[in-house]
Amino acid sequence: MMKKGIVLYLIFFLMTSSVSADDAVLGGKGNTVYPIYDTQVEMLSEQVDIEVKGDKSFIRCEFLFRNTGEKERVMAGFPAYGTLPPSEEREAFGDDIKIYDFKTYVDGKEVKVGLKKGLKEEGNNKERMYYANWYVWEMAFEKAQVRRVVNTYWVKNGYDSIGGKMIEYVLETGSTWKNPIGYGKITMHFDREVDPQDFVIRDYDLYQDNPNILLRIMPGDRKFVWEFFALEPNFNIRLYDEDSLARRRYLLFDPWMDDGNKDMDAIRKYGSMAYEAYRKGNYDQALDAMGRVNRYKEHRDKQVSDYALETANFLDYYRGLILMERGDYKGAIYYFKTSGLLENRNLYPLSQLYKKMGDTDQYIHLLNKIAKKNISRPGALELWAAQELKDLPAGIKAKYGIGENIFIKRASEQENKDAVVEGKLKGQENSSYKGFIVFNIGVLILIFVIYWNIKKR
Repeated sequence: MMKKGIVLYLIFFLMTSSVSADDAVLGGKGNTVYPIYDTQVEMLSEQVDIEVKGDKSFIRCEFLFRNTGEKERVMAGFPAYGTLPPSEEREAFGDDIKIYDFKTYVDGKEVKVGLKKGLKEEGNNKERMYYANWYVWEMAFEKAQVRRVVNTYWVKNGYDSIGGKMIEYVLETGSTWKNPIGYGKITMHFDREVDPQDFVIRDYDLYQDNPNILLRIMPGDRKFVWEFFALEPNFNIRLYDEDSLARRRYLLFDPWMDDGNKDMDAIRKYGSMAYEAYRKGNYDQALDAMGRVNRYKEHRDKQVSDYALETANFLDYYRGLILMERGDYKGAIYYFKTSGLLENRNLYPLSQLYKKMGDTDQYIHLLNKIAKKNISRPGALELWAAQELKDLPAGIKAKYGIGENIFIKRASEQENKDAVVEGKLKGQENSSYKGFIVFNIGVLILIFVIYWNIKKR
């Protein structure tokens, strides 16, 4: 029977079951090891480190296995994605789904890995987890022996039509290692600044109440960490990454938008110059370029002025970062709020600014606001805010009335309030309707009286 497997999928595409068919989907995948046939070997622990760097991801997986039975030799396998299962063929998309530089080390020594093609659907390699091509190697276990296996490789990241990518770590299927997994740690580390508002924890509701798993969102360290103990998983870990600022920069400043309008081109040039100067730490040059963009906001051509307003609003985020770096916290707060007003963004940098200022009231108020936002289907930002509130010192929690179950409690309270309001509305529906009729009859009478007096005069 298939049990307790760890299978790592780096799936860099938006799942087609939940999006429209028009998405331009590209993807790359990779799996961890599992035995091809049933075994008495159990997985004591695993540690998976995923380094997401630009258009590539570099993966290192380390496993500890222990033989719980007699002397045994097992065939371990790693799906090779040069050829996909028939149900997953995606030639039309032009995907580069290859695994590059795949290597395996057993107890610190590199072992020879073979590539078997055209395997039949049998043993544990069947049904939805069937793969025709495998990297394979053998491992011999003495009775009670513990062995360490390390896999390293890299894949090309794929993106959906809006620039987002899905990183998925599949826990629920794939291997036959005996018993629950003793301990696991999965770390996804990014080479760019991490704003939790750009990430969504997919399927979090499937394991949020599992006491054996812990999720830590660590924006300062640019990473997400999942830890678990004694886990027999029935869920997968899925993180959707959408760099919204990068997408907006592309839409605002990309040269393909050149339509021959000199003023529009100038705004585009100064906007791009402002961002590049900020990125390189040339703050005065960045602020000067932002000022040049602002001059076009009063342009007599509405198309030009609208574009200037949009560009200036986008650049206000970076203006806020510069002011925060220079210690002008009041100015930074203003620009963070104005830049994120329309989309309710910049909440994370605002929270960090309040924290840096030592403004506990504003900091906790904002965390509460974020944590209660969309509580039934939380994104990474909401989960991070809940995590921050939970980690506050006991004295601060007591002062601000923060309990251990505050988020669930508040969600329930909100549901109760909504039910009460809904009941009141239903109870008042008939009387409100009657009042509406009486009010409008009165208005009609008043209009008639005024009209009659005007006619007489």
